Amino acid sequence: MLAENWREQFVDRKHEKEYMKSMIEDLQSDTSVIQAQVDLGTEENIRGDSILDLLNSENPASHVFDIYRLNLSRLVLTQLEDRTSSQLKNAGGMRLIRNDKVVEALRNYWNTTKALEKIETRMDEYASKAQTIGSQIFNNKYYIYNDKKIGFFAGMTINPAAKFVNDDPKLISQFANMRYVNNLILKNYVLILKSDKEAAIELMEIIRERYPGKEM
Repeated sequence: MLAENWREQFVDRKHEKEYMKSMIEDLQSDTSVIQAQVDLGTEENIRGDSILDLLNSENPASHVFDIYRLNLSRLVLTQLEDRTSSQLKNAGGMRLIRNDKVVEALRNYWNTTKALEKIETRMDEYASKAQTIGSQIFNNKYYIYNDKKIGFFAGMTINPAAKFVNDDPKLISQFANMRYVNNLILKNYVLILKSDKEAAIELMEIIRERYPGKEM
């Protein structure tokens, strides 16, 4: 009986260390992905502020070329590694983690990541609303796709003869309002991304401290 208990404990400790090693690998990937999205989100916020300035100007139609150009936006979406987290949450792996500080740091990281998912849903909602209104203002024929090899965004230019389909001030105001809300949500998203990266770094430090070894 004692030998059996010892073997079970040995196997549990082995799995515990394997989970922590795998978690470190996931977190290293996550921090890289998060930073890339922070950089992209910051760029998109600048574009958002710029297009709002033009949409809210006295005569938006006089800035039609730049509004078309700035309306081209890239999706800010963070795909984090869920391999180890899923196992810990769903396969009973959390019972193997003996250190309370590690457990607390794990939950803090997961909670921050969950907050990102909620904000992503809101961003998608307002982006969809803006797109619906924008379809009444912009004409896709003025977007010229020059080079498919370098990607949709980089390969796109605007026809200098671009015009609004509808330059009704009320419609443009509605579009600006949707873009404004979406930009605010994106700014909050970038802040949460930074918090998530800090939580990931803190978690890695705690794991390495509590589970010392070359493999970490």
